[in-house]
Amino acid sequence: MAETASTASGDTQNSSAEDRRQHTADRNDQSPSETTDDPSHKLLYGVNDVPPWYTCLLLGLQQFLTMLNGSVAMPLMVTPLTCMADDDPARGYIIDATLFVSGITTLLQATFGTRLPIVQGPSWTYLAPIAAVMHLPEWKCPDVDLLANMSSEERSGLWQPRVNELLGALAVASVIQLLLGATGAVGLLLRFISPITVVCTITVLGIGFFESFRGMMSSHWPVSLLTMFLVILFSQYLRDVKIPFPYCTRTSKGVIRVPIFKLLPVLLSIMISWSLCAILTHADILPVGSAARTDHNLNALSEAVWLQLPLIGRWGAPTVHIGPVLGMTAAVLASIVESIGDYYSCAKISGASAPPVHAMNRGIAIEGLGGILSGLFGAANASTSYSGNIGIIGVTRVGSRRVVQLSAIFMILFGLVGKFGALFVSIPAAIYGGAFVALFAMIAGIGLSPLQYIDMNSPRNMYVVGFSILIALVIPGYIEKNPTLLTTGIPTLDHMSYVVLSTAMFVAGLISAVLDNTIPGTDKERGVDRWRALTAGAAAGADSDPTYRLPWGMHLLERWRWTRLLPFSPTFEGFPELGDATCCRRPRSRQCSVELKKAAAISPA
Repeated sequence: MAETASTASGDTQNSSAEDRRQHTADRNDQSPSETTDDPSHKLLYGVNDVPPWYTCLLLGLQQFLTMLNGSVAMPLMVTPLTCMADDDPARGYIIDATLFVSGITTLLQATFGTRLPIVQGPSWTYLAPIAAVMHLPEWKCPDVDLLANMSSEERSGLWQPRVNELLGALAVASVIQLLLGATGAVGLLLRFISPITVVCTITVLGIGFFESFRGMMSSHWPVSLLTMFLVILFSQYLRDVKIPFPYCTRTSKGVIRVPIFKLLPVLLSIMISWSLCAILTHADILPVGSAARTDHNLNALSEAVWLQLPLIGRWGAPTVHIGPVLGMTAAVLASIVESIGDYYSCAKISGASAPPVHAMNRGIAIEGLGGILSGLFGAANASTSYSGNIGIIGVTRVGSRRVVQLSAIFMILFGLVGKFGALFVSIPAAIYGGAFVALFAMIAGIGLSPLQYIDMNSPRNMYVVGFSILIALVIPGYIEKNPTLLTTGIPTLDHMSYVVLSTAMFVAGLISAVLDNTIPGTDKERGVDRWRALTAGAAAGADSDPTYRLPWGMHLLERWRWTRLLPFSPTFEGFPELGDATCCRRPRSRQCSVELKKAAAISPA
């Protein structure tokens, strides 16, 4: 158990608050090299600090605008798979529901989960199983000509059952994620996941949707290429350019320079291309019927209401089948691995110690709860931690959780404005196509980044990585073209086999995990030693850092000894290694841990 938990059972709430302030002051007094690896980085505000309200307001808005890229893009990628029309107002509702649920999940995560300044948003890892489910024979969209002749009511009757199928699978798979976090089973799962598995899984996600992007870009190549060029220009060539903005407070005034191209490259690129298309449309330079015109989907904006509250089961009760659930579960596992890495990155860059096990368990459980809410409210995607928002902490040097909590309020409020989501529906698909190509190129690059831990001079590792990625691109494509290949006469088994084997992420993760854990190789060769070294500080973090203590009720948790057995409680001490129940009944549990370790050291192999 944490040292604070074992010694503060008789302390008052005031003393706990004083401990937190003293810890924050100690960390802020450290030299920059002690706070982070970057010597130029020194935090202005730590995790537990509260900046002035205007600072929180501006930085919270910035965090919201940064996560807006994925929150808008992901629903617009999912809805065409469900046969939804481009001008359907429901697309705007799904965007609003995504923002609403992301705000709730972010608020819960920053307040009760890991308690780190980490933003939650829709996860791209779910896109692959969603596409696999929608390619099942019974869910495939009819021919384009048939869709064009349908009325709006007939079109709604077509896509609503498909959306409910996705929502049901998403909610059930998220229940699995919640249980993995609440029971502490995440640690057992991670024993079989190495850097090689992460490389293969995320890389396949990044390069697996080129056909979808090609279709979107081919609707108007000049606009798509312009958008792609702008994303590359802003995110790579102009990323260090800072734009001056004047500011004025009660005590000072001046000019602040903001790296706006580094913070909002995708959003800026979409807005510029969209504005250009709007000008060309208004001037009638773009011919009538051109895919780049901005007046195609205006009815979605006009029909949207100003204020709408996301409703549970808006389009009926979600449906559940085992095949889609298993496909979503593969995305859940990939999302867990990604989020745990983000927890450590966020803790490091915000000046906190490495997150203890109980904080990670709560974080994964909160993300599972967010997925359940997504399935209930119709967001059509689960939440995960956003790495891009973590990077903003390094730029602004403000790691306060209060900023992220305020950004969550922005998400909730904008999620209630119906016309806000509908506004993005009117953007031509060609613009999104160019932006998505650049965005998924970055995702593929992120998937390759764990190669730094692996010995790629090893023929073993080269074979595992190369074979896993290649086979994950071959098998799903073949299954999609031959859906009757796996016909067994049992519909449930047929659906399950199709979804699992047509999900490239699942195939890559399964093949790489099996090969990496069965082919002989040292931990150093596999990169496991350096991978595990990242989590080495987790136990120490629980003893010294009050960041991960819950905001309320700590005195009760420290008084009730049974809470030490709850994997999500801040007083959690780990599961007994030797099953010594008498030891764990002692009031001083730190002594229990020491005795268990001594017994394990002298026990025979």
